[in-house]
Amino acid sequence: MPTLSSYSNVDNTCYLVLRKKGWRFWVTKKRNHPEAFWAEKNGWDLCANSPIELLGLVALYEWKRPKSYKEYWWLENGPQLISKLPTKAPRYQPVGERNRS
Repeated sequence: MPTLSSYSNVDNTCYLVLRKKGWRFWVTKKRNHPEAFWAEKNGWDLCANSPIELLGLVALYEWKRPKSYKEYWWLENGPQLISKLPTKAPRYQPVGERNRS
């Protein structure tokens, strides 16, 4: 079992982190169900399918630190890794299994 995974019980922690980072956030709904999750800071607005994804987009924004808007401001130049992703996990000892008696 992973030490953290994408699940709805992580959502509130994402909101708390977003708030501590100074982002305003809201949800748009369609037929009373969440449709999109939004965050805004200094005019930079981000939209995602979940609070976890939203926090990931904030991480991209913080990584790139754009000074002004331009198309594809978020793009990181480099090799296309999607087709080269390993299909097996590397050997490691999960922290949840360490120091168990």
